[in-house]
Amino acid sequence: MNPPGTPGIVEYAPERGRLRLTAEAFDVLVARAGGGASAEDSEAPAPADPAVVAALEAAGAVVGDALDPTVEALVAPAVSSLCVLEVSLAGVRGVTGHRAFLAPDGATALLHVSGGMFQVVHVPPGAVPALAARTVGFGPRPRLAAAATTVPGEVVAGLSAPDRSAVLTAADRLADAAAAAGWSPWADALRAGTWRLWTARATWPGPDGELGGRAVTALDTPAGMVRVLGLDEGDREEPELVATTPTDLWLALVRLLPSDEELGRA
Repeated sequence: MNPPGTPGIVEYAPERGRLRLTAEAFDVLVARAGGGASAEDSEAPAPADPAVVAALEAAGAVVGDALDPTVEALVAPAVSSLCVLEVSLAGVRGVTGHRAFLAPDGATALLHVSGGMFQVVHVPPGAVPALAARTVGFGPRPRLAAAATTVPGEVVAGLSAPDRSAVLTAADRLADAAAAAGWSPWADALRAGTWRLWTARATWPGPDGELGGRAVTALDTPAGMVRVLGLDEGDREEPELVATTPTDLWLALVRLLPSDEELGRA
């Protein structure tokens, strides 16, 4: 339940093992558990907001200087995570984001619910790709004609703009490019607003101290799927749109996670 006077910070139902909270409240829990992982970055968290701490205590998630055992188990993978998977999802209604912290024995996922609140879920590490697929609404789609086209990078970026008119303009420009590539049904779906632009990005510290990572971006509609290539290449101003399938994107999601060699655990 929400503690009085602190709505929208934490909701904890221990009998159901359900924990919903803000990203800041999650950071406090991870810091209390002894780690430096964060819902926002991997640096040490700033001093905790007393109101957030009070809300966690009132909800029973924090008891004295310790975490409730169920809460501690939920956040444990974030304390010792070896990899972070971020999923961003843009549509005509705005942008949402989710995150998962992967450790050898489990994963803690923060799934955005609404209003800046996240549900905390504990899953096996191998279940994270399937969890990511569910967050983006993965499913069967018609196969588009094999083709590819390029568009200015700012057009793709416009789909995630905070201004709705900018989003609609970007979708119309992409629809024009799609129609020229022979994807008329896909272009119609863009103009109708039945699209999702999603990116799944995995990052991890490599054995040499350098940050490793991989990402996959797709534009999904009921008429088919297109993969967006080149967004992460700084010298590429025109990302390429390539017709793809759910199977190919599923394989790309699975391959996002690092191997033991990439983690230095061979």
